[in-house]
Amino acid sequence: MLDYIKQTFDRVAAHLAIDAALLKRIHLYERAFINRSSDHLEFFGGNLMGVHPIRFRTIDRDDWFTDVLHLDELELRDALDDLPKVNPQWIGGVRASDIMNLSCVWLLHAIGDSKHLSVHEKKEGMVDTMLVLQYKFLTSLMQHYFPYPADKAIMEATYAAMSRRYALKVAGSWNVMLRQRAEEIISTSGIHRATYTKFNNDKDIGNMIQDIQGRLRKIVQSVTTLFYDVRAKGGKIGVDKLMDNIDGETILKDKSRHFSTYLRYIHQVADDPRSFIRQELVELVADIHATTDPRRLVEALEWMSVNHREVLPRWEPKVKEGYVEAFMDEVLLYVFSLITNHQAQLTKGSGIGPLLQQLRTLYMASRMSDPSLLKAKEMADNIVNASIRSRNASVAASTRTAIELYVVLRSLAMAHYM
Repeated sequence: MLDYIKQTFDRVAAHLAIDAALLKRIHLYERAFINRSSDHLEFFGGNLMGVHPIRFRTIDRDDWFTDVLHLDELELRDALDDLPKVNPQWIGGVRASDIMNLSCVWLLHAIGDSKHLSVHEKKEGMVDTMLVLQYKFLTSLMQHYFPYPADKAIMEATYAAMSRRYALKVAGSWNVMLRQRAEEIISTSGIHRATYTKFNNDKDIGNMIQDIQGRLRKIVQSVTTLFYDVRAKGGKIGVDKLMDNIDGETILKDKSRHFSTYLRYIHQVADDPRSFIRQELVELVADIHATTDPRRLVEALEWMSVNHREVLPRWEPKVKEGYVEAFMDEVLLYVFSLITNHQAQLTKGSGIGPLLQQLRTLYMASRMSDPSLLKAKEMADNIVNASIRSRNASVAASTRTAIELYVVLRSLAMAHYM
């Protein structure tokens, strides 16, 4: 085995205490980077790429060694440069032989091996360290693939066009995705577990660094490819385009004369979860109502399907039909009334997008006067409280709006699925 890197760090960093104070410095460094500017906050808290510039500066590197690790970078670099295998031609290339990259992997080893930290402290410190390393890699990738700001509207359409196969789409934000990746790296089942716990094989250390950067590069490359595809198609494959594909503008013109048809249809499909719950429509609702947690929406929809015909007098003694049936009737009755009263406004070439956006606004209003809206809201609250596992008030409110929108969208998509 080649353990030159370990020997060098053990010697140069012999004075460094691997304790709670070090972990606090790492955490503050990680938080300071995220909160540096509005662009950094927008990028990491959002799901767009190339719109908000993020930079890893020379001073960030200096602060890492001076303020966080209390190490002399020049001394460390000189020592590592003298090693037989650490050079730009070595496996992993420049990324692996970069001193800061190596220091992050060494920290995983040092933190995990510390006798002064609890299991929880070790995990948090290691996650923070892997977040820092990923920030460094990601900023470099952003500068390479997007040296100039990307068009926000096209990038928004790009995100809307992503399937659940995209890690960023599943996570919902860069913050969440990078943290999930950091937790995977340090997992006991992670492929690099032996590399950083033993830290005694220089080639494996190089491969680990290269793999972490390579996985991020693949994510950025896939999003970039989709971005240029969307741009080439005019950037219109977002929510409105998807809704046009489901039904289009013409579905609004005759709805008021076919209310019973759509009502029968939604009750028919609601009895079968596989017919009622369509992943593409779940994602579409999440795009329209950005705070929707798709998992919670699916939980609620599954419960609604199973209990579709159930009479639930504890919530509504006067309702002798299925409670979910009555809820769907209430939602659609209001929607068809809205279409009838505003048909001209809703059929001006924009498909059903304006209708769903208007409904979202109405469903989220803090003050409602319309009896039908109030009734649907009350019934939706009961359904959400009974169906989802989260007791977070904001999650419940978001899911309530989401199930109302889903019932409307699933009904109006009748022709698409028949």
